[in-house]
Amino acid sequence: MHYPSSHHYHEHYRSYDLIIGMDHDSYVGELFRQGTHLAYCLASDKDSAAQYLRMLAERDLQANSRHHSTFSPSPDEYRASLQQLKGVLPEPWLAMLLYHAAQVDGRASLTDLQAISKQASQTSVSLIYAAISRHMCDFMHFIPMQSDDGRDPYLNILLCPQQTPKNAADSIMLTLRPEVYLALNS
Repeated sequence: MHYPSSHHYHEHYRSYDLIIGMDHDSYVGELFRQGTHLAYCLASDKDSAAQYLRMLAERDLQANSRHHSTFSPSPDEYRASLQQLKGVLPEPWLAMLLYHAAQVDGRASLTDLQAISKQASQTSVSLIYAAISRHMCDFMHFIPMQSDDGRDPYLNILLCPQQTPKNAADSIMLTLRPEVYLALNS
């Protein structure tokens, strides 16, 4: 169903598109993944339709994902997921990721990444990388292994574990996983 732009709501949720439009006295919601129609719903209000479609997206991700114990992403899957990201990521995020990949061995300081991405804090850079990692996992249908160090498990898909600098004045260095570094430089 196609709605005039003034009469619909569109949301990009993880690797899905939610489109909700008004049809007489009810809301019609549709769920798409990479252009493929997955679901349809009717609801009494827009928020209920959006919540239901997000739940369906989560179920679809869970049902179609490979878990860490039975799967390790291949270099081609990393490459394909990173290609798909280029159409989804905001420009400052993409610039940060490409800058990082251009550094020797994919190693860049958190301070430099903050400046490149125009973020107010280094925490924001970490949150951006967590969001990028989640998108990558969604595109690869992959649920990563929980880490013992309390770190976001999705970050393990994008970054190598970081080491604390010996000198408090030094910036934390982040290193892209070798697969990511190679995929971005091929």
